[in-house]
Amino acid sequence: MPWTTIREHAVLSLPDLDLVGDIKYDRRQHALMLVDPTTGEEEVLTLSLLASGFVADPGQVFVKEWSEHTGLAAALVAVQICHRIETVNIGPNGVTAYRLQVVDEVTGNDASEAPRPRHDTAFDEQVVAAAMRLALVDSSVVGERTDEESVVNEPVPHGNDDDFPDLPPKLGKWTLETCSQCQPVQFCKSELLFNPDVGLNRVYYCLDHGLVSIDKVLDQLR
Repeated sequence: MPWTTIREHAVLSLPDLDLVGDIKYDRRQHALMLVDPTTGEEEVLTLSLLASGFVADPGQVFVKEWSEHTGLAAALVAVQICHRIETVNIGPNGVTAYRLQVVDEVTGNDASEAPRPRHDTAFDEQVVAAAMRLALVDSSVVGERTDEESVVNEPVPHGNDDDFPDLPPKLGKWTLETCSQCQPVQFCKSELLFNPDVGLNRVYYCLDHGLVSIDKVLDQLR
């Protein structure tokens, strides 16, 4: 079965760099691939765990959580290409990998009948961090980060409305957002995310399915 493009111009925000390209999926191989839109260079993002006794069900893939792919699974969830099914430990050292469901492979019935995964706090935090980096990064200048690129490399102040007491009341108002991928539908979490270069944004995210939406609150301040 040929590779199928499931997302064009995707930005996958890892802790140390951003991967940009088209995401292709092969159902038969249970594999995802990133294709550089400029050079055509291909990078397989997934791996087989058959030798470790883990079998990918239809629509599922495995992504490792070590070496150059640390944070990749969370990045895929943050942009809603996949959602996490479970965390698995493999090998004698118990290294971590994630079983993910490709979102485009989930039908309405499948989504409602599938059991909700047990929360993995460390993974949830990675998804939120990836979503916040995406709220700040300019897709036209993504790539490997340097120490000077504080917008995407250093911790960014964020919090709730109480952390911004000088915010004008009108701008402090916000709405409830829901995640339509959750069954039943769940309310999103939200945080205010500030950086002088891009202003103040409210980021709405789902712990299971990543970034949902971003609202501009104030424009850049310098």
